[in-house]
Amino acid sequence: MDTFLSLSRILAWPLVVSFGLIYYRRAVASLLAQSKVSFTISGITVETTLAELERSVSDSLRGDELTNEQWSRLTRIRDEGCVPYNHNSDYSHLVPLRNAGLIREHPKGQLTPAKEVSITTLGRLLADAYDRKRR
Repeated sequence: MDTFLSLSRILAWPLVVSFGLIYYRRAVASLLAQSKVSFTISGITVETTLAELERSVSDSLRGDELTNEQWSRLTRIRDEGCVPYNHNSDYSHLVPLRNAGLIREHPKGQLTPAKEVSITTLGRLLADAYDRKRR
């Protein structure tokens, strides 16, 4: 009997919390969507909601979907670090990724004369999410 009481005491709170999260999942999701994040760039602090941050990333892609080739290249750049850049074969695939802030050129400046490209933190986040979705 003591074992049952001990076990029920241990499991009571996790069960109550789990039930509450399931029962109120819509309200919790709504609150999370309205949650604010703040970050500092170049000494300027920005505070925004997660939904606004999502719209910002989507806007940076100008409403376009990434092609399979672009996803492939983004994940390859993530996996390999800096990869060589050839303007003739890479430009049309990589310029939307660079314009969206998903990759950066090396040396810094413009994509056309670049020797290499690497992934940004935003690009890594997106590539990791893409991989999780495909699994």
